[in-house]
Amino acid sequence: MYNLIKNEVIKIFAGKRMLVFMIITLVFSLLPKLEAVLGEIPLEITGQNMPLYMLNSMTNLILPIFLIITVADMITGEYAGGTLKLSLLHPVSRTKLLTAKLISLVIPMVFLLAFAQMTGHLLGTIFFGWGEQLTFHDVSLSTGKGLLVTAGAHLVSIIPLLTFSAVILLLALQFTNTGAAVGISIGLLMTLSVLGQLAVNLRPYLLISYFEAVPKLFVTASGHREFLTAAVVMAIYGGTSYLISIYQFSKKDILF
Repeated sequence: MYNLIKNEVIKIFAGKRMLVFMIITLVFSLLPKLEAVLGEIPLEITGQNMPLYMLNSMTNLILPIFLIITVADMITGEYAGGTLKLSLLHPVSRTKLLTAKLISLVIPMVFLLAFAQMTGHLLGTIFFGWGEQLTFHDVSLSTGKGLLVTAGAHLVSIIPLLTFSAVILLLALQFTNTGAAVGISIGLLMTLSVLGQLAVNLRPYLLISYFEAVPKLFVTASGHREFLTAAVVMAIYGGTSYLISIYQFSKKDILF
């Protein structure tokens, strides 16, 4: 399993995709300065809280699109290109291969989130100053604890995003064209986002609601009930998608 995961991670980092999304992350990190100039920033930004302020952009837009493109490439793209069967020529089960592909997504997510946090701290300090403590909405923490909470919020955001990856994995298995897989997946993401805005009562049942909610729950240390609800919803989405994907992948005609 380790070698399978390692191989998938190498493939993800081998292309220019990571560099492109690092640049996108950097560009988005410049937006708070523009918002401040235009007078549209909703709270006082400092070098300590800017990563948390920008985390929504990472979890709701940048990383979901990164995951859609990456998963479509590693499933649909490799299937269409005939390279998916190369891994199966070795003594490895399809279940292990698909699981390795899913787990391998954690590494680039950690990398991009760490880059986003460091960029946020750096640019936030340059633009707005470091600040005396972390103040974010109703939360006020010392610098040391604030850094730990900020890092923790970035890390826990991986959980709903990895769950989302399992859903996209299932979707990617339905297509033989990468463009179609990416387009439909992004369309689904946008549709669910609009649905969440229009139908407030549906938000607790929409996975994308937890892209923002899970890190916020971590920062505000909300009650166990909220965490339990999030865990149940993500388990249903992730578990169902993963099991169906394993079944379909085991039946898929790959070694043609």
